[in-house]
Order: sequence, then structure tokens, then C-alpha cells
Amino acid sequence: IGGYFNFGGLLQLVEMGRSKNLETFQAALTLQQIPCFNVIYGDAAGNIFHVYGGIAGVRDLPEMMIKPG
Repeated sequence: IGGYFNFGGLLQLVEMGRSKNLETFQAALTLQQIPCFNVIYGDAAGNIFHVYGGIAGVRDLPEMMIKPG
């Protein structure tokens, strides 16, 4: 599971909750500590933001899935 050993998820959620505008909310997302989460943001200034913040492990493709050319 990607992000399994990242233990900063609670800190990231707190920082997301403390944010006062889109800039600080996006800054909180740069911590990248939540393994799999749809995030939606909206504020009184009319900003709407959505991101799927998933962390996926890096794997090699099986030989049968690689097509030459």
C-alpha cells in the first residue's frame, strides 16, 4: 500500500482544517501524508478545488503487458 509508513496524516488533516484560503489549503496538501483521499475545497471567495491525492506504489509491469514498438 503506497504511503503505508507515512505517519503525518493527522498533521496534514490539521493543517488542512486550519487553512484560511486556497493557497494555505494547497500548501497543506503538499505534505502528501494521506495515502488515499478525495479532497474537495470551497470558500466564500468562490474558489472550488478537487484533487484525488492517492499515493501508489511503483511497480514494474509484467513482461506480458509490455508491447514492443
